[in-house]
Amino acid sequence: MNKKNFNSSIIILLAFSTIMLLLTIRISNANQDLNLLWYYETGDIIRQVSISADGEYISVASCDNKIYLFHRNSSIPLWTYTTGGEVSSVSISSDGKYLIAGSGDKGIYCFDRTSSVPIWIYNTTLPVKYVSFSPDGHYVAALSVGKVFILNRSDGALINSYYLSNLGGYEISISYEGAYIVTGITNTTYLIDKTNSTPIWSFSVDDDVISVAISDNGKYIIMSNNNSKIYYFNRLNSVPIWEYTTGGPVWTADISSDGRFIVAGSYDYRIYFFENKSSTPIWSYKTNSVLFSVDITPDAKYIAASGGSRIYFLNTNNTAVVYSYYVSAALYSVALSCDGRYIVTGGYDHKIYLFNTQITKTTIPAFNFAYILMIIAFLALCYIHRLQKLKIKN
Repeated sequence: MNKKNFNSSIIILLAFSTIMLLLTIRISNANQDLNLLWYYETGDIIRQVSISADGEYISVASCDNKIYLFHRNSSIPLWTYTTGGEVSSVSISSDGKYLIAGSGDKGIYCFDRTSSVPIWIYNTTLPVKYVSFSPDGHYVAALSVGKVFILNRSDGALINSYYLSNLGGYEISISYEGAYIVTGITNTTYLIDKTNSTPIWSFSVDDDVISVAISDNGKYIIMSNNNSKIYYFNRLNSVPIWEYTTGGPVWTADISSDGRFIVAGSYDYRIYFFENKSSTPIWSYKTNSVLFSVDITPDAKYIAASGGSRIYFLNTNNTAVVYSYYVSAALYSVALSCDGRYIVTGGYDHKIYLFNTQITKTTIPAFNFAYILMIIAFLALCYIHRLQKLKIKN
């Protein structure tokens, strides 16, 4: 190899190596692992998780019949409480002072976080499917099989109840001060004013309603169903403002505090993000599995999503950088602190996982291997050049 050809090879190789390095850095920035703070294994599948606004307290519903309360600084529960059936749902108040849970034993349980002894238990006649705190923490909404209950948090007194069907439902959501409640039972969405004896309106679709959410101000509603559709409503009208069809059943949806932004997760592996003025998504992000749960911060800056064995954390203004974490089982529920700093999730492997989104470790992509090969090749050329020089001297 003559000097001119060698120098040309070096220049080309250095340029190529530089390009590979930049690509490596770019790819590394686009694939970062969430920082796992701790995990805890319960006795059965995790049905739902909930986190206080500041991320300090975490409540968990498990199929092992137990309710769990944690402080974020420790994987050891502050306390547990055993009900008479699988715990299907749990919700913690924004300030973290109170939590409620619904059980297959037909009970709605309310706790002060300082004690594992319930403040009160309200007994229904059928298994409780879902519970929700109003954002101000003063009211409780609960969904049994086809029946809605509105209760005072302080004493468990029944404010109102609504028998809507003899069949089950999936979710219930309540606005600030408990003024409005939305739920889905079979293929129908119901909007309720807690002071009225009958729903304000109902809206029926062609398949089961899976997920519902109402904005904190009670003005806007999002609903998704098993027939791949997302519907957006103004509270004043039972006719949707718009609807959008995804590529698969939409099992999870959430809405920002002011109702302006919407997130949904679909069986087509995509997370969809909307602004309320248009049915066209601002963006959609392709994951590696179906989505079971999504959560959006009140200001709509951050989104968490969980599905088949992976959790995702996204900044809604920059989907080029996505943080994620892989586990070995489906994750059925996810919850995000209001500032987006903490995420809790759990699912089929019986484990609760707590993450800090502010500290991340970079995942080394396969592309780094190519860059290493470039370095090896460069060193090999340097060695050959050295041999050539020794040969000329000899």
